[in-house]
Amino acid sequence: MLVISEIISISTANFTTEYSFDPCENYTTLNDEWRTTQNYYGYNNHDDTLVEWSGWYRLYLHGSSAQLPEWCSNYMACGGYTPLLLSGSHPRLQDGIVTREIYGSSGNQCKYYRSNSIQVKACPGQYYVYELVTPNVSIPIPTYCTGNISSFLFSGIFSICSFTVI
Repeated sequence: MLVISEIISISTANFTTEYSFDPCENYTTLNDEWRTTQNYYGYNNHDDTLVEWSGWYRLYLHGSSAQLPEWCSNYMACGGYTPLLLSGSHPRLQDGIVTREIYGSSGNQCKYYRSNSIQVKACPGQYYVYELVTPNVSIPIPTYCTGNISSFLFSGIFSICSFTVI
């Protein structure tokens, strides 16, 4: 099995030390139930621009691994005003760390707002980790959503629909 990780080098006057960092083993758990895509019109004033995002996150929903949705979420879903979705598919294990665009939906337009890009990695054990960042502050009360992972989505056999930027 190939493990892709970041190498961090620390140099001082006479020596260099390297540390291997794998976000699949070094993450913070994010398990807010209100983040679910099934939380329709459950606006609870959660605003992810107010969160101090730092590092990598593994998403959970109802005690199981979850993922950022690749599909459009309902307006005012996920505990905020603007639900955020991942543009493009999740990576495969062999892809390593990839960059993906984040969009926010508004009304019936899935990619109405463009947010800041994030890093994503597929991990052994069929889960993903995300290097979440503060969403674009011009988006009205954005929240990262969570949806359930199914084994056929992770394997890449089935692909969620794609969207056209409006």
